[in-house]
Amino acid sequence: MARAQRVAAALPPHHHVGIHVVPFTTAVDEYMAAADMVLGKPGGLTTAEALAKGLVFVIVNPIPGQEERNAAHLLEAGAALRCNSLPVLAYKIDRLLDDPVRFAAMQEQTRRMAKPQAAFDIVQHLVSV
Repeated sequence: MARAQRVAAALPPHHHVGIHVVPFTTAVDEYMAAADMVLGKPGGLTTAEALAKGLVFVIVNPIPGQEERNAAHLLEAGAALRCNSLPVLAYKIDRLLDDPVRFAAMQEQTRRMAKPQAAFDIVQHLVSV
């Protein structure tokens, strides 16, 4: 967190990208609702929340197992891009943001994958059986 705060503090005052470092929070839902993209590791809850919010996923260094499988699923569907090289990360994100047609297509794929009512659907099924 300290490193992220140093990077944020080093940005010029009117830079086109603002960084606000957030420590542990329970407001992830609100942050994701305000976002267009999530950058991180595709763990189960993060992936489910990102899909439910229609966020394009930028996957960084997934761990073997569940995160690798989630990454493969998102990438195959066209809802994510992956970058394991931090020096290349900004370049890849810039290229994506400079291509609004590609970004919109990825958002659409995310919405197609999403099952934001999954818990409700499961309960409905269980009570109807």
